[in-house]
Amino acid sequence: MTPAIEPRLTVAEVAALTHRSEDYIRSEMREGRLKSYLPHGRKRGRLVRMDWLREWEEKASDRH
Repeated sequence: MTPAIEPRLTVAEVAALTHRSEDYIRSEMREGRLKSYLPHGRKRGRLVRMDWLREWEEKASDRH
C-alpha cells in the first residue's frame, strides 16, 4: 500500500483556509514562521504542506 501524499497548498489556498490575506501569508513565509518550499525548476509559486500549516496554526494559537 502506497502512503498518502500530503496535500500541497498555494498561498491563495492557505489565505482562504486561514481567513488571512495573501500578503500576510507571504510575510509569515518570508519571516520563517510558516514553512514553504519552491518546487524544483520554478521561480514563483511557493507551496505549503498541510502538516506545516497545522504546525504554524498551533504555534500562532500558543502566542495568543
